[in-house]
Amino acid sequence: MCIYAAPCPDIWTSFYEYIQIQIFRFFHIRSGVLTYVRRVSKTGMPPTMPKEQRTEMPFYENVFIARQDVSSQQVDEMTEEFSKLVSDNGGEVPNTEYWGVRGLTYRIKKSRKGHYVLMNLDAPPDSVQELERQMRLHEDVIRYMTVRVDELEEGPSVMMQSRGGRGSRGDRGERGGRSRDDQLRTD
Repeated sequence: MCIYAAPCPDIWTSFYEYIQIQIFRFFHIRSGVLTYVRRVSKTGMPPTMPKEQRTEMPFYENVFIARQDVSSQQVDEMTEEFSKLVSDNGGEVPNTEYWGVRGLTYRIKKSRKGHYVLMNLDAPPDSVQELERQMRLHEDVIRYMTVRVDELEEGPSVMMQSRGGRGSRGDRGERGGRSRDDQLRTD
């Protein structure tokens, strides 16, 4: 539990204020409530970092699945619409990938297949929230997921890499079947 102290400058304004806070903490600790006092700025909100010290915007990966009965051209238009939404809210979409129509593990909104699209985002959290809200309201989007990542991948994603580039699976050996069953019967 966090209790915000009254608005104050960088240091406590008076000894009286310091004593009040210590008494407040003492009674809350005795009552079994774990609290700590956090300073707030004169506006009444916790202090924030100056703009010069802020880091760049976080990176996100967004995957959405569109219904199977829409065309790939409509999926491209939806992707452009979502990219424009992100850029209008102060972010950018450096990369998008269309993964094609793939089967779903289970039925979602009466669909067995869907168009999969990956969007890499370099955007503020408010922009991502608005993107997710628009995806939730869009009738052709059946699922979406946004994940925050430390850095965006260079080149194609794992889903777009060819199987030949992933290496061979090697000799897997005997997998059973009739010969194995025959051995069990003879023993």
